[in-house]
Amino acid sequence: MKHFFDTSVGEKKTASSYRTISEQIGLQPHHILFLSDTERELDAAALTGFRTAHIVRSGTDASTRHPIHPDLTSLLVEG
Repeated sequence: MKHFFDTSVGEKKTASSYRTISEQIGLQPHHILFLSDTERELDAAALTGFRTAHIVRSGTDASTRHPIHPDLTSLLVEG
C-alpha cells in the first residue's frame, strides 16, 4: 500500500502531522515506513513511531540517527 500526503496534514517537521497520516491510513505508526532526504522530517516521523529511511542524495549529509540508503532501488523493506 502506498499513499501520498502533502502539507495538508500539517508541517512535515512536526510529529503531529505523522500521527494524522497514521490515522488517515488506518495503520499503527510502526507499520509505516517514511522515506525522506531531510533528517528533521525523519526525526518527527520517528517520534511518532514510524520506521524511517534516509535517502541520501548528492550534497546531503548522511544521518546518524536513521538507516541510510543512496536511492530507492537500494532499499529493501522486510515484512
